[in-house]
Amino acid sequence: MKLGDLYNLLFGNYSPIQKGLVFVAFLALITLYINNPEKGSNALQSTGNTFTGVILLIFAGTLLGAIIERVIPQNLIVSLLGEGSGLKGILIATALGSFIPGGPYVVYPILASLYSEGMGLAPIISFIFAWSSVALGRVPFELAFFENQIVLRRILLGIPLPIIAGILAELTT
Repeated sequence: MKLGDLYNLLFGNYSPIQKGLVFVAFLALITLYINNPEKGSNALQSTGNTFTGVILLIFAGTLLGAIIERVIPQNLIVSLLGEGSGLKGILIATALGSFIPGGPYVVYPILASLYSEGMGLAPIISFIFAWSSVALGRVPFELAFFENQIVLRRILLGIPLPIIAGILAELTT
C-alpha cells in the first residue's frame, strides 16, 4: 500500500476542519509526550479507555441509523422533514429532537442517515437544537439536583430555540 492510499483510507472523507482537528490532537499528544512522557502515556491510556467505553455505543448509533434508512420510507422522510417541509418539518424535528435520548454517538449517525434519505437542513438544525436545549430525557436527572422551577424554566426557555434556529436555517438556504 502506498502512502497516498493510506492517507486516502484514513482521511479521504474528512473535511479540512476534521483533518485539522486530527492533526492538532496528534501534535498536542506528541508535544505532551516529548515534554512529559509520563503524562503523554497517561493521556494515551485515558484515550484508549474512553474509546473502548464508547465504541460499542458508536456502533449501536450507526447501526440504528442504517436500520432507519432501510425501514422508514424515503418519501415519508422527504414529505415530513425534507427541504420543502417548511415550518411543519421544523416543528416535527423539534418534537423528535426534544424526546430522543442518547449522546452524539447515537443521535448524529441517525441524523446522518435521515439526511442521506432526504431530511432538510432546517429540520436537522431544529432537531440538534431541540436535542441540546429541550432534552426531555435529562429531566429525571435534573430533578434529582434542582428544584422543579429551574427544570421547568430551562425547558420553557429551550423550546423556542430550535424553532428559531430552524427558521433562520430555512431563510439562509
